Amino acid sequence: MSKYLIAEISNMHLGDINEAKRLILSAKNAGADAVKGQAFDPDDIAKVGSMPLAFYEQCALLDEEIRELINFGADHEISIFFTILSPSKSWIAFHQRWQKIFANKWNTITDGRAIDSPDFIVSMNQLRHVPLKSAQILCATEYLKPINMELYDDLFEFYERPIGISHHNIMMNDLFSLINSGREIPIIEKHFQHGKPINFGGALYRDCMHAATPESFEHLAKIYKG
Repeated sequence: MSKYLIAEISNMHLGDINEAKRLILSAKNAGADAVKGQAFDPDDIAKVGSMPLAFYEQCALLDEEIRELINFGADHEISIFFTILSPSKSWIAFHQRWQKIFANKWNTITDGRAIDSPDFIVSMNQLRHVPLKSAQILCATEYLKPINMELYDDLFEFYERPIGISHHNIMMNDLFSLINSGREIPIIEKHFQHGKPINFGGALYRDCMHAATPESFEHLAKIYKG
């Protein structure tokens, strides 16, 4: 079984494309097979995100910057893709292999294909009876909480194939235990950051609370891939 490790940089770049490139190279050097960001219009993500609108206005990448980062990944032999969070960014699906969506959007079409294909990664935080036979499935942990092993095993039993994990806890002992349990885990997604957590106008960016540093991500990669 192949093992695929994704570094989720979300908005750790704060809208600076050079910092995004630094994060990409750092994640690759730490063992990532792919780096994922977020593509959105600020007004859309501010409705569901944890930060004020001004934060997302600063972090939103321009279309030409997104294209540049995808090409940057190709030049450096690491896959770059984005979770498409606004309809205006649907064009990105034509330029990236992987498409990640959430289970409650399972019946959408992003680039002319139904999501039940091997190039789609579907994230679930509860058992959803979604008829997926080919898509990659991730069990998404709740923020700052351990892996719900009952949910993980329920997903495995329902879909009758290995299930990946999107891990949102800074403590990774439960993730290491899962890796060492003998279960087949085709994909692990872990948030990734360089330095200290991002504080914007007194608000702590939630994604920093469970992100791995390059050192801890490299440790994860060694344990996961052996």
